[in-house]
Amino acid sequence: MLLDEAIITTRVRPRVCIAMPVRNAQRYLARTIESILAQTFSDLELVICDNASTDATEPICNDFVRRDKRVIYTRLPQTISTADNRRRAYRLGAGSQYFKWAMSGEHLPATFIQRCVETLDHDPTAVLAFAHTRLLDRQHQSGQQDYTRLATDSHSPTQRFAAIALGDHAVGGQLLGLFRRAAVELIPAPANHADAERVFLARLALVGRFVQVPQVLLLANDPSGSSFHGRARRFPRNRHVPTVTPPLMEHPAQIDFPQWRLMLEYLCSIQYGWLNLRQRAACAAVVLHRQFIDGNWAQLGRDVALAGQKLLARVIHRPTTDLAATTATPPAIAPPVSPPTLRLPAAPSVHKAA
Repeated sequence: MLLDEAIITTRVRPRVCIAMPVRNAQRYLARTIESILAQTFSDLELVICDNASTDATEPICNDFVRRDKRVIYTRLPQTISTADNRRRAYRLGAGSQYFKWAMSGEHLPATFIQRCVETLDHDPTAVLAFAHTRLLDRQHQSGQQDYTRLATDSHSPTQRFAAIALGDHAVGGQLLGLFRRAAVELIPAPANHADAERVFLARLALVGRFVQVPQVLLLANDPSGSSFHGRARRFPRNRHVPTVTPPLMEHPAQIDFPQWRLMLEYLCSIQYGWLNLRQRAACAAVVLHRQFIDGNWAQLGRDVALAGQKLLARVIHRPTTDLAATTATPPAIAPPVSPPTLRLPAAPSVHKAA
């Protein structure tokens, strides 16, 4: 059904809400929706947040709206950022006990939601249930599987935080898991900066445990605007920050400090969860340790150098602009207008009598 946003957030919700932010996702969208609606756990709803798609996304969604009342479709008239659309999808899922982000291109096993719900119901200390992921190629054939196992199921919040903050693994599997919404409400939604998803998971790890279910989540290797990789600004610890290129020097971009921002976000994360002073100090030490391994300290310096080059480019271009403005040909000044000549009438001639 196509409902107003205010109605969506106030209506009675099922136990599980699956929110799918999409944009121009026609390629795998129908397959993904079908796998969601075919779940053995039926007390769910699917909220599709269309970010002003220009392809066949809208008619595909409207077709499923007519076929299944659990599907809710909402469309934006103008494009917003991927992160904003993701937060909007999260907001529209308010009221459910469990919440899941979905992306066009993933394929859920039929028992995925049921296994995740059973896991969260059985373990009140768990805040997230997730599965292994396997990437699919463009022919939708099975490809590489992620077997990464982390200490996010530890009962120590410091170990869980370190497992996320110090890891180089992909976080798509965890982000596409099933969240306990009451726990997610305790931390901010993913922001719009480099590695924001990892910071979000690190903060959630301070609140509770991540439990892995024996399932394999299939992901299409086709990152569209609906995926969690829409912002190509993630700088892993073993990757260098891009240097200034000639186009950037001609048109200086916004000056920012991605690695400094990331370090600050991690340091701010230690305020979340029920940690004592010793545990918060240990988490702060994890962040500082992160900045001095695998060249992260060098990336902090590159941030400063990059910002300096951008600022220098602005200064170099500013005098040219100012000089052009000051040396422009002044407007022609009109010559002064002469006052009009007054013509007095001739005096009447007086004729004397002879």
